[in-house]
Amino acid sequence: MRKLIAYAILSLLVSAAIVTPAGADSYGTELPFVIGSGARASGMGLAFTSLNGNPSVQYFNPALLAEMQSKQIEFFRTVLFDSKSLYHTVNYTHPTVNYGTFGISILRLDIGGIEQRDISNQLLSDDMKNSQTRVLLGYARQLHSSLSAGFNLKIDNQTFGSASGSGIGLDVGFLSIRRQENAGFLKELRAGLSLLNMIEPTVKLDQEGVADPMQVVLGLSAISGRDKVNLATSMDLVNPRYSPFMIRFGQEVTFYRAFSLRAGLDDTTPTFGFGARYDRFAVDYAYRDEDLGSNHKFSLSVSFGASIEDLKDQARLELEQHINSEINRKMDNIERTQIANMISKADSFYVLNQYESAIESYDVVQYWDPDHEHAHSQLLMARYHLAFQSGLASMNQEDYLQAIYYFRQALTRMPADTESESLIIECENKLSESLNRTVLVDQLLTKAIDLYANKSYLDALLGFDEILKIDPGNALAGEYKQKSQVNIENVRQRLLLRSRSLAGKNNYDGAIKALKETLLYSPDDQIL
Repeated sequence: MRKLIAYAILSLLVSAAIVTPAGADSYGTELPFVIGSGARASGMGLAFTSLNGNPSVQYFNPALLAEMQSKQIEFFRTVLFDSKSLYHTVNYTHPTVNYGTFGISILRLDIGGIEQRDISNQLLSDDMKNSQTRVLLGYARQLHSSLSAGFNLKIDNQTFGSASGSGIGLDVGFLSIRRQENAGFLKELRAGLSLLNMIEPTVKLDQEGVADPMQVVLGLSAISGRDKVNLATSMDLVNPRYSPFMIRFGQEVTFYRAFSLRAGLDDTTPTFGFGARYDRFAVDYAYRDEDLGSNHKFSLSVSFGASIEDLKDQARLELEQHINSEINRKMDNIERTQIANMISKADSFYVLNQYESAIESYDVVQYWDPDHEHAHSQLLMARYHLAFQSGLASMNQEDYLQAIYYFRQALTRMPADTESESLIIECENKLSESLNRTVLVDQLLTKAIDLYANKSYLDALLGFDEILKIDPGNALAGEYKQKSQVNIENVRQRLLLRSRSLAGKNNYDGAIKALKETLLYSPDDQIL
């Protein structure tokens, strides 16, 4: 009997002092959680069914969770009409890239100083305590670019003295957004539908359970602004199951995305508020004045971690890297197969003494893989054999001048080739016997100068050396020989500098390749 009397007193207190605001006759049917969550929403008359921004949106419409862009936590606190009545909430949202957004909200009302009396109205205690807790486990995701849906699993618990009870309910919400293309002043039109207590949580402390009745709320809002000033205008149409129909209005003006002023009308009760935001922190305040006194509400929210857009960008980058890696892997396999086939083809030409075809195939391999050692060595040998064969063919045609040129080329590929050296001597003797010295020198000089003009300095130098052997006093050949040597040395120095640069970058294969090219211009260099 004592419990029943104390619970009756508490019910009257909660219904009269907490649930029923001035001008909004709810007939004592709603639990005190109608106070809401978050000072931003409170400052806008609780017209928050279609607005976004804070973790407290889970309370008004679970579908709003789908718009959260980063992990956030929000703390909300207010002292009601006496210092022993405290209402506070904590809300946390956790958006993911692929699996929607999860949210958890804990709302709690603590009331102390309740008198406990027996059936004869004798005072038993003057500080009996009551607490009511609501836990919202929410989830939402985007169904379409302009449509989201979500739900809250609602767990209620009430403790009154030594009695306690729990109940489970369900909220369902939807959100539709129309974004204005080429937006001028009007940016977005938003509509939210929230079915609060679609399954009504019922808490039973003694013999009868107390249910939180269903509410159907339709919210409409518009986001507008220009440059440094943004506006959020909202209206909620509230239809409680057992209470009169209500209309809520809210207006927010934000300057520089940092400071906001708010005003609202919760049915017939005016509300006011303001907020400030810096980096990842936001502080909000709301005020409402009712018949039972003024009410001040405060909240603090903090966002942390990477935003959803950043995570999506990172996921896209990782996907692109994975795709590129797969493409490169497959291309490498294709190239390795093609290189192996081309090497086999080139080696076949080489064995058949088809050196021109072999050189073409080895060149293709080196284009794909410049550091392919087998292709590099075989290419050198193929060019040697081609030059040597061409020299022999020229000798057979008694074109000794051309033969000398080919044998000199063969010697640049294989400096230790004594057979090419002896054939050069033989050709020179043949030239001395069969040609007029002056005509021979003119022919050699013309060919050597042409080679010089085409920047074939090594071959040109061979030609000028040959002229000076026949005619040591030829001034023009001596002059061009010096120019050829200077140009060869310049090329050699550039290759050496390139080798050092590649070695400095730890590209030793490239550096070795550059040194090998240098050896073509200085085959007798023992240091290299």
